[in-house]
Amino acid sequence: LTILVNSLHNLSKTYGEITLEHIISYFTRIIYLFAGDEFTLDYISKMCGNINDKECLISITELKLFKHFEALVLKSRLLPFKTKLLPFYEYPRNK
Repeated sequence: LTILVNSLHNLSKTYGEITLEHIISYFTRIIYLFAGDEFTLDYISKMCGNINDKECLISITELKLFKHFEALVLKSRLLPFKTKLLPFYEYPRNK
């Protein structure tokens, strides 16, 4: 199952906060590319966890500054990691 969401805030307004939590609980991986609203940025930052009591592993500011083709991958039972995606036009083609 693949779901593309532009804003978790809009999803929660449409389906409600409790339903949003249920929907997200079924995801085995989340790939963050970009978000413009504070609700989504805060949610993703909190899902990454903290380095210590006061410092987030990845801050909202860092999430806002992702460049094109950068992604944050959150996968069940693994630490989140930042990676670069290969643009579709650079994929090797079968000839």
